[in-house]
Amino acid sequence: MEEIEKTFTLTGPLSSEQIEFYHKFGFIHFENFLSPKEVSKVRQSIDDVHDHILKNNITSAYGIPIKFNTDPKKGVEIVHRLPFGHKFSPYLDTLLHHERFDYLLNLMGKKYDMRLALDEKDGLVINKFLNTDQSAYKQMGWHTDVLRDVFMLKKALPMINVGIYVSKSDETNGGLRIIPKSHRQSVMSMFTRKVQILDTSYDKNEFLVKANPGDLVLHDGRLWHRVGKSPYEDERSLRIVMYIPLITGKEECRKSDSKMPVYHKLNKLLSYK
Repeated sequence: MEEIEKTFTLTGPLSSEQIEFYHKFGFIHFENFLSPKEVSKVRQSIDDVHDHILKNNITSAYGIPIKFNTDPKKGVEIVHRLPFGHKFSPYLDTLLHHERFDYLLNLMGKKYDMRLALDEKDGLVINKFLNTDQSAYKQMGWHTDVLRDVFMLKKALPMINVGIYVSKSDETNGGLRIIPKSHRQSVMSMFTRKVQILDTSYDKNEFLVKANPGDLVLHDGRLWHRVGKSPYEDERSLRIVMYIPLITGKEECRKSDSKMPVYHKLNKLLSYK
């Protein structure tokens, strides 16, 4: 097995090996971060929250727009991207306060005072990709997460995207594709190596992250990554994953009446097909 394919388990504070792996490749994969019982509860919580969103015609959360999709085979609307998902679910909120998340805070070293963005950015984002004829969000093109800070005219501070997998993720349903070590590129390359979001093409240097329900995958905000398109147009294409960033710097908490950020207005112009 190649070094980059190595996975870890999180049973306590991060080891020097785990920290070194993350800094070398720009990501790290922990297996069985959540137990099967917890995954089941998370899945049910997501279903309950989505039902609440649809029944009450809620279109935004803390000023961040909610994105919707269509499942034509079932004839129903589904929630594709839900920001601040934990604000609608006591279980998800409690889960994020578990001490195991504290183990991740020293990944960038003592120089940075990292924290989970529970009330900042987009909070806990629940993504549900489904590839059908009528799907508006079948995949996501290449991008770096720190670009949003540039749009907000802010310094691009270190950030780590924490991905909690609720479903299996591999080539069957698209899967997360990363370009290892691209977090160590120049600032110019970070923004110009590819056309952000719009470029969905295969890259000879990309690595497919294969994850199971309950796994945790962290990646550096400077790392180039994308979500591939499933070759299937049915339930096999379904991919559910939750993201919440680890951030540093001045706290900028959002409230229920916060205005929509500029970068989300720009996202409306972009295609994910």
